[in-house]
Amino acid sequence: MTRARPERVTVDAVVEVIRRHLADLLVMEPGEIDPDLPLSAYGLDSQSAVSLVAVLEDWSGAAIDAAIVFDRPSATELAEAAVAAVDGRPA
Repeated sequence: MTRARPERVTVDAVVEVIRRHLADLLVMEPGEIDPDLPLSAYGLDSQSAVSLVAVLEDWSGAAIDAAIVFDRPSATELAEAAVAAVDGRPA
């Protein structure tokens, strides 16, 4: 599920990628995923986390440590960390 990355990576854009990926995994609509709830509330396990990080890396072109999913539990927090990785800043 590769999506074209926009010119400027924003938290909102990354949240949308996360919501779409989780929705695909969970057979839900992206709008049903609250970006401020912990991803574990949706049943995200380590295998799903690795899959999500792979999607984010593919989409952003940045290396993202899979452990960040557990350190940044919500889609919004994960998106903020991903944007920092794209910008070359510490997450």
